[in-house]
Amino acid sequence: KKMALEGDAASRLARDVFIERCRKYLGSYLLKLEGEVDAIVFTGGIGEKDSHAREAICTGLDKLTISLDQAKNDTAGSNSGFIMEIQKAFSLTKLLVVPTDEEVSIAQQSSEFALPVVEEAVAVPAPTHTRKPNSNICLHSVGESYTAAEELGFLSYFAGTVEHVGYFRPIRCEGSAFRLKLMKGHFRLSEDLESMYGVNQDEAWKLLADGHEDELYERILEKYMAYCANKDFVLVSTKTEGDDSLHLNAKLCSALDVPAIIVGAAESEAQFGIAQSVFERHGTPCLGGIVSHADNIESSKQKLEDLNLKPIAVLPREDILEKRTVSEVMTILENSVCLFGEEHLQNPIEKIRVYSMNVDDMLPIVEENELAVFYGNRVDSLMALLLSAQSSNAPSIAGVVLTLNQLGTMDPKVMSILNGVEDIRFPVISTPEFTFEAAYDLKHAPHFMTSESHKKIVAAQTLMATHLDYSFLEDFSSEDYSGASEVIGPRLFQFSTFLKAREVQKTVVLPEGADVRVVEAASILASRRLCKVILVGDPGVINANAQKARVSLEGIQIVNPPTYERLDEMVDAFVEARKKKGLTPEDAREILLTDVNYFGTLIMHLGVADGMVSGAMHSSANTIRPALQVLKTAPDATIVSSIFFMLLEDGVKVFGDCAINVDPDAKALSEIAVSSAKTAKQFGISPRVALLSYATGDSNKGDLVDKVIEATETAKEAATTEGFMDPNLIEGPLQFDAAVDPAVASVKMKGSPVAGHANVLIFPDLNSGNNGYKAVQQATKTVAVGPILQGLKKPVNDLSRGSTIEDIVNTAVLTALQASHNDHH
Repeated sequence: KKMALEGDAASRLARDVFIERCRKYLGSYLLKLEGEVDAIVFTGGIGEKDSHAREAICTGLDKLTISLDQAKNDTAGSNSGFIMEIQKAFSLTKLLVVPTDEEVSIAQQSSEFALPVVEEAVAVPAPTHTRKPNSNICLHSVGESYTAAEELGFLSYFAGTVEHVGYFRPIRCEGSAFRLKLMKGHFRLSEDLESMYGVNQDEAWKLLADGHEDELYERILEKYMAYCANKDFVLVSTKTEGDDSLHLNAKLCSALDVPAIIVGAAESEAQFGIAQSVFERHGTPCLGGIVSHADNIESSKQKLEDLNLKPIAVLPREDILEKRTVSEVMTILENSVCLFGEEHLQNPIEKIRVYSMNVDDMLPIVEENELAVFYGNRVDSLMALLLSAQSSNAPSIAGVVLTLNQLGTMDPKVMSILNGVEDIRFPVISTPEFTFEAAYDLKHAPHFMTSESHKKIVAAQTLMATHLDYSFLEDFSSEDYSGASEVIGPRLFQFSTFLKAREVQKTVVLPEGADVRVVEAASILASRRLCKVILVGDPGVINANAQKARVSLEGIQIVNPPTYERLDEMVDAFVEARKKKGLTPEDAREILLTDVNYFGTLIMHLGVADGMVSGAMHSSANTIRPALQVLKTAPDATIVSSIFFMLLEDGVKVFGDCAINVDPDAKALSEIAVSSAKTAKQFGISPRVALLSYATGDSNKGDLVDKVIEATETAKEAATTEGFMDPNLIEGPLQFDAAVDPAVASVKMKGSPVAGHANVLIFPDLNSGNNGYKAVQQATKTVAVGPILQGLKKPVNDLSRGSTIEDIVNTAVLTALQASHNDHH
């Protein structure tokens, strides 16, 4: 230092390099910590003894409210054995000179000096298991109570049992930014806030108002799945803000495939049953309830049990959680700064009062734990309260807010006097807001906690740890828990397939451009980028249909058979495919110009399209025949069969064969079972296959039962040989009720891994299969996606002539994914 200051060039260079290196490291830490630094410590030989170096390192940090006091800096380090503060009064970050070179001592002294004292949490025995939960969970809030404490306490349990936890809000409503920042800060989540929610509330309502509910679910699901990719457990948070939002959140939980726990204050217990009913109506199971602010714990537990809700936790009132702290007030008030008393920022506030009166009128009415708000030039009021705080006969106030007070506007002499006060017993906050604005903001700001609300966080964790029903959570994490089964919710299945289809971008040909439903479906597929679309038909007719449906044809390729540039090539390929049948070029051209299904099939045959969807205007035979004649069956298939995806509220199930094979023999039935299981796996369903009959096990005899028994054994052999699934997860014969109802299965087929949990159901013939799927569809009003054909070289799927636009879109999406799987296969 001495040589550098005396002009030695080498010493000056070394000193400058050292200082810039310190500034670089400091900048890196400030960036990583997003500017939220409690203290910067200078220690060791240079840090403790070189005031010029300290000044140079801190130069330019004022914009981050890190400001060095020159006078304090010049005298620091001379009194060995004492930590000295060298920051200005309004600096949000402490600048400490620590007279020691021992690292452990540095860390201990700095943290104790910079951070407020945090009460230790009550020691509560916690479960020792560390098994990853089988599912994420949604905490759904009802009523007006603030539930951050319940959410934080609940997530803290999982943070102690798994490595990576997360927090996700499907819809980011007004005020939820505080909650997101709390969870991010306290649990040290590395992701940005943008990834922790699906869409903003305004975006959600606009999509709903425009009739794009499905798109809303897709956008939320896309962000949710990306967020969950590296998490062991994610807490999903939703809230009832009206009847519409209750139904929407229930549907969202169904789409995300997460069970719900209803959370609310004891005075909102009547809403628990309503929320439970709505959630379960939309296919979301309710695991139980968490009640806060309970005056009578046993009574609240009984009320939950009367609603058939398990009491997950019933929490008594905790005063500290119901009061704001001065630190939280600083978060609410724009550009506020703590001038003095930083160590008291966690003071709880019981009342906020605005003062404009004289000191002698003010002092008699000041109350315990009150936050006093007054105009920043009322130095007399501030001095009076500071003096009053020294008296054991005066109430202890929470803090003071000085309004219309910009940094540096207070008289320097007054600031000097205040800087000399050694024992300031409450924080003094400065804000540039007007008094009325500040009071309004404080009154109307939503309740929240911050990651700096240390006492509240400890209280929330202790409260939940004390009253949480650990036995329930043990059950929830166990392999036997019903949520651990391979059930996929209908909305998760539907929207996850949409996301995958958007990713693979296959080309699907729709040969029935003369049907207005097909044109509207094509527009949806193109506008939502679910796949590339080729529409076959007369352009005039297609455009007229688009105008009738009021949809855009942007992004859609329209192919008119008579003018298609590759028509001659299609004729040659058609003749080659049917040469054994003696097809002539003239006949081939005539068929292609008059039968759109042959035309669409030849487009696939040439490699222009990856799959085809038809049947809105044609019979199943007319849709499938061209594919069988031109594309042929896949190398590993001897028959073509079909399945329907039944999007039932209690989980997606696969029904087959319900459209193609009239009376398959045992060999064909086993192949249908194998193909159906493989198709289920393609779409993320872990198959449990039940071959159906009028008998369960050996309860009856007959030719049909024997056929199913033989087909089951053959299918199990194929599973063993090919290794595509555990052969023990193929069972037959089973009656339908024994296949899907655990209660019936426990009587008729006890111990079976399939009975009661089957999700792939194989009917013995077309009569039972076709009537079976239609009976379930009509009785439950569920969506049946299909028939999806299996066994062709390229996917061709048939529509019912009564198909809706949604049916066409869903089938096209599944066709695109089949094509993608064929590419990989």
